[in-house]
Amino acid sequence: MHRRLPAGAASCQHAGRAGEPRRARSRLDNLPGRGYAAICSGANGCRSPGTRGAGGCELLVGPDREKLPRLLWTAAFAAAMAYVEAAVVVYLRFLYYPEGFFVKDAGSLGVVPAPALRIELGREAATIVMLGAVALLASKKSWWERLAFFMWAFAFWDIFYYVWLRVFLGWPPGVMTLDVLFLIPDVWVAPVVLPLVASGIMMAAALAILRRT
Repeated sequence: MHRRLPAGAASCQHAGRAGEPRRARSRLDNLPGRGYAAICSGANGCRSPGTRGAGGCELLVGPDREKLPRLLWTAAFAAAMAYVEAAVVVYLRFLYYPEGFFVKDAGSLGVVPAPALRIELGREAATIVMLGAVALLASKKSWWERLAFFMWAFAFWDIFYYVWLRVFLGWPPGVMTLDVLFLIPDVWVAPVVLPLVASGIMMAAALAILRRT
């Protein structure tokens, strides 16, 4: 990711033999957050990234500390929301599956009354709305960045949902255990490993987007 250098942010110390392109690193201690470095070429010092000819300068960006607090708070929100959702699921299992929850297919939900299933549909929709809302609040820069924060929140929520169920019920016993993943738009039944892997991919994609925005 490239960033435009503020005027006077750094000067470059050049090195190299006569007649050769000269490149050097300069620590940009005046920029917000430390750990930035500029790669400079030519004899005229740093200019804006992307300029051609002598004096071009490319900023190499390390971790973006401005986004880090937002990532941490978004993750904390998602983990807390996962606790609330897992608690609701615990109550439902105590009520409708007192002898244990075992999923084979969509028919495993047959013991749950239709009104309760409709409420569950609404709860799932509300979950997506809340995750989307926190993503909008976490970023006002671009829709790509908002998408990244949404994926980040979704991934942490999904992972910690199973973490809390494991804490509360000792369930799932393994990653290949079948679970009802979603009721929207239809009943999704799959091994627990599927949402865990998907969440890991979403986290990696979110970080990749945030490094470029």
